[in-house]
Amino acid sequence: TPTVTLSCSSPVIVNEGDDFKCVCRGEGGNPPANVTWYKDGVQIGETRKEEQTLTLSNVDGTDNGTYKCMAQSHINATNETSIELVVKLNFKPKNTKITFTKNPAVVGGNVAVMCESSGLPEPSYIIFHNDTKISNEKTCTIDVVQYSDTGTYKCIASNKLGNDSASKSLTVGQIYLRRGGKSLTFLKEPTVKIKWSLDPVLFTNISRSWSFQSSASGKDEISRAGDITIVTRLYEVDIEKPATLVLKNVNGSYNGTYKFTLYPRLPDPSISEVVVFVAEKPNVMVINCPRRITLDEGEDRTCVCTEQGGNPPANLTWYKDGKQIGEATYRENRLTLTSVTELDVGTYMCVAQSYTLTDEESIEVNVTLNFKPENTKIVIEQQGKVGKPATITCKSEGLPEPSYRITHD
Repeated sequence: TPTVTLSCSSPVIVNEGDDFKCVCRGEGGNPPANVTWYKDGVQIGETRKEEQTLTLSNVDGTDNGTYKCMAQSHINATNETSIELVVKLNFKPKNTKITFTKNPAVVGGNVAVMCESSGLPEPSYIIFHNDTKISNEKTCTIDVVQYSDTGTYKCIASNKLGNDSASKSLTVGQIYLRRGGKSLTFLKEPTVKIKWSLDPVLFTNISRSWSFQSSASGKDEISRAGDITIVTRLYEVDIEKPATLVLKNVNGSYNGTYKFTLYPRLPDPSISEVVVFVAEKPNVMVINCPRRITLDEGEDRTCVCTEQGGNPPANLTWYKDGKQIGEATYRENRLTLTSVTELDVGTYMCVAQSYTLTDEESIEVNVTLNFKPENTKIVIEQQGKVGKPATITCKSEGLPEPSYRITHD
């Protein structure tokens, strides 16, 4: 008895207008089997040895039915198997829908416009925005949303039997900071506020959250759903409706990136970020030089100005009698006086500036000018005692310190 195998499995679903083939093999019979296809008990096509192909072209509703393949080696050696063929009839598009991944959409974010429709053959699509064609695909993605993207979107689904359409309006809103753009600088204060504003259309969104990341504190999460606020760490923050983050006892540890996230009814959030910097006053100190210093003419001296605690690190600048001398530097600035003269006399001030916060320290420099020796004296001790030592001392006033030579007639 031959074994019957088919290249297709039942049920077979074919779209109207498509072509269909199924190969039937009758193998292992002795003698080799005759293979024949039948539809609803009526033979279709020829009988062939061991293999026959069922071929249907441009199928329609009349091709629905049961198809049987029979393999027969002799009258007592017969085998058969059947398939059920179902033809899906063509129909024009219907139940057309247009949806958005988020509505309202947020300026600067993204949104996808998606069309769906039932129809056979599979419909083609055109998407219009305010009567202007924007896509020949069933999905159109707007990568950077603008206010101009608001309006009516229409989807037309078409096939050879007709078309169907659907329309829907998209609203657009914006999340923005009241001031500061993408960065804010605060002074060290008891309380500061980061205020985000929302266009009214965005108030339909159901929850909001904030997150903060800095190298000093790690990451904090603050979220609000309805009237419930959750703070995942003991950071000193609060929330004011609709979208204001209140920071308390602000210091440099609050430096970092603050992210405001607005969650729409679909899980595709919109995010607004701002970098916050907290300025702190520097403390300046001059080392190597006292507040009042007197130098000899021609002497060299270096005074080092440093700062601590400034956020950001302070610029250090030296001034003499109110006029800047040298370049501003970070962390440390050296005042070098070389071979001083009377022109170096004055008040020197080192100013440390971080953001708008400053500290300063001054030194007074005086210079003792050089002069030739004067009021020279010679003093002899133990004078006139033969056999006894005598001390002869020469004294004089002068700058630099005079050198001495004593002679005897």
